[in-house]
Amino acid sequence: MLTHELSHLQLSQTIGPWHYQTRLPSWFKEGLAVHVSGGGGAENVSEQKAVEAIRGGRTFRPEGAGHLLFMRTASNYGLKPHMFYRQSELFVRWLHHDNPERFASIFPALKRGDSLDEALVSAYGFTVEAGWQWFRINLDTDPSSRI
Repeated sequence: MLTHELSHLQLSQTIGPWHYQTRLPSWFKEGLAVHVSGGGGAENVSEQKAVEAIRGGRTFRPEGAGHLLFMRTASNYGLKPHMFYRQSELFVRWLHHDNPERFASIFPALKRGDSLDEALVSAYGFTVEAGWQWFRINLDTDPSSRI
């Protein structure tokens, strides 16, 4: 859990608190924190349970930017926090494992003030929404591609 929370602090300090709040959606913040902490914050939900929920349509809809007010969290999607965190982590992990160098290039773009959507377009050539659709297709057709 400490690594999870320190990940939030480090990213906020790296890109600045304003960009952290307004340019990053909560799913990315939490997914990244769970990913780098080896599951911290989502330990009560297995990967398989999260995959089943996504396949069943019980999931969040990832946004491409954050919000200063009215940040979207698990309850906005009818999810428990640990399920939201685990599903978010699966998507973040998929982005990272697809191409670690491209994933790393997201952070300088965020530091410049790009939204997550803009950073993904720059790094991967697709938006958050398009990446999510591709992730879900891969999840359904080739489960091993998600990690």
